[in-house]
Amino acid sequence: MTKFLIVPALAALSMVAASQGLQRVQPESEKTEAARAAGSAQKIDLPGGWFNTPTEIKDTAQTVAWIAAALFFVYKAYAGYMFINLSIAVEARRRTSRSRQGRDDLVVRTTLTKGDRATLKLGLVEIVVEGAHPSHVAISEVQVSEKTRVRPLKLTPGETTHFETCFDVDSDSPYTIVVTVRGSRRGCWKASYVSLPDEPDLHSNAPSNTRLQPAAPVRS
Repeated sequence: MTKFLIVPALAALSMVAASQGLQRVQPESEKTEAARAAGSAQKIDLPGGWFNTPTEIKDTAQTVAWIAAALFFVYKAYAGYMFINLSIAVEARRRTSRSRQGRDDLVVRTTLTKGDRATLKLGLVEIVVEGAHPSHVAISEVQVSEKTRVRPLKLTPGETTHFETCFDVDSDSPYTIVVTVRGSRRGCWKASYVSLPDEPDLHSNAPSNTRLQPAAPVRS
């Protein structure tokens, strides 16, 4: 966040300094003519005595314009325009276990869709289902192994990917699924979903009450 505030301000100050420097560097002939004109020109007296010549008015107007532009970008950064955006969709399906009486296999699918701003490096995708076995699962696929190092999986603007994991749950109980995603620049996103008993399979022909729940970005 800090660098988004500093960079536009430094850029504006450098532009102002450059414009002032260009105005000071003049050929000798122009300096002589300017001196002669200054001897005969009349100064403009404005209220308050802030400006004495049209040149000073122009220089001040340019400086104000550069400062206004820098403040505009600072405001955009503060308002979140340059933050990374990400959407989460959570789906679940339950199927009666064939080997464990009174138990269901709960499959959770987490779909991540990258927004239009910046590339996201995934640091953690965690799925929590309290009361299930296991109750916490961290998706290992967010880390990509190469020959000499391990790097985080990256999502570019407009890209979509999904992860699935399975939990062992009681057939007669509802469960709340909480998905947490953490990425670069300290970004954090969350989404939740409730899986009910006897919920139809997503891939069957029976009517399904499965809901997709995109989560709004949460800054941390």
